[in-house]
Amino acid sequence: MAEAQFPWDELLELIANDQRTVPIIGPELSTLPAAKGVTFETYAAQRVAEKNGVPIESTTTFSQLAAQLAAKGRHPVQISRELSHVHRELLRELTVAKLPESLRLIADIRDFPLLISATPDALLAASFRVTRERDPGTLVNTLTGLTDLPRNWEQGPRPTLFHLFGRINAVPDYALTEEDLLEFLHRLQSEAHRPEQLFDELRTRHLLLIGLRLPDWAMRLLLRALHGSRLSEDTSQTLVLAGESVPGDRALVTFLRQNGRRVWVYEEGDGADFVRELHKRWQGSQEEGWSTTVDGRAVPAEPADIVPGAVYLSAARADRAAAERLAALLDEAGLEAWYDRNDLQEGPRYERRIRHHLQQCDLFVPLLSTTTNSASGSFFQKEWQWALEREASLLGENRLVLPLWIGDDATSSTLPTPLQGHPLHQAPGGQPTPEFVHACVEAVRLARAERQR
Repeated sequence: MAEAQFPWDELLELIANDQRTVPIIGPELSTLPAAKGVTFETYAAQRVAEKNGVPIESTTTFSQLAAQLAAKGRHPVQISRELSHVHRELLRELTVAKLPESLRLIADIRDFPLLISATPDALLAASFRVTRERDPGTLVNTLTGLTDLPRNWEQGPRPTLFHLFGRINAVPDYALTEEDLLEFLHRLQSEAHRPEQLFDELRTRHLLLIGLRLPDWAMRLLLRALHGSRLSEDTSQTLVLAGESVPGDRALVTFLRQNGRRVWVYEEGDGADFVRELHKRWQGSQEEGWSTTVDGRAVPAEPADIVPGAVYLSAARADRAAAERLAALLDEAGLEAWYDRNDLQEGPRYERRIRHHLQQCDLFVPLLSTTTNSASGSFFQKEWQWALEREASLLGENRLVLPLWIGDDATSSTLPTPLQGHPLHQAPGGQPTPEFVHACVEAVRLARAERQR
């Protein structure tokens, strides 16, 4: 029997609250529209089976085929090379219409700073490139080494995509067979091969397990590894289970609930249905009407819309006159410019809108001054951090961030620590030079050329 009502409002609140919800994506979401709706693992199995003249069922997964071929004497390296070839061919052919819809929708949700892939294919990363015109920071665990989140992960580029069971390549150091999966799970339990930083992050984050197709034993081992301690130990973590196999796995759900876990089960459809509904509701929460008061308390006004491809000007309140002058000069040069005119800048919803704007711009110009250099904990410093995160993840060598010093006698030491290493331009007397305006025009031109490749 389905649960009375899935707690969508609570889930959206968890996702928005400090961005501490992590989706764990399984193969059910890698459904290929151009391959008549089959998943990548089944599609790859069919392609390799045809090449080897091996008849298989339409539902055979690649791990099952790999086991059959290995039993017939095929070396794992040979099998892996054939799968890698199919994988590369598919990635070259991918367009928006050919990408799995579920993965595109997951990539479009900006409130996931960390995502876990339980599949070895690179389709989720490809979805980020198409949906956001950027690559996620990708980390790949392997059977032959230890990969972990860096200690300064939260200060680095985001989102981060972590392949828990490896990623397809010519060397079979990923979960090619079910035995490989068992080996991965065994290593995740061991002190020598456990990614400590990753699991420390996941221990107190909420987990969305979407479209996983793991046997009951494997799911229990995975959850124990991700939890980092006995499952009955409370870490205030919420588990969300969604997928076509979930309704039938009542034993797992009962086991988790008996051990004190807060478990929400989506039973109104499969993993793809869950993702479509989640994306629709998340998108609606971004677009709902904006109020300037909540319970009688003033909140920020909604930031003005930004034109995609605009120049984002980040300025302290005391320097907004300089931002207005620069915006007028850029307008004369044929560029759109945007800066935040709000005096009140706070709250997770306001920050989400600003971060969305930062994803839309082609150039970010932080206006620096004695005011910004003496400030601490200011909102414009958050804008710098978010812009630098995006710049670090961009393809090519183009810069997103172009600092401008409003005043005289600027030197490289004038740059705040987060912006060190960027070329510094100067606006004597607060007046941007024609050379700086030209540098902005050229940076936007290069950004657009890179995007069109």
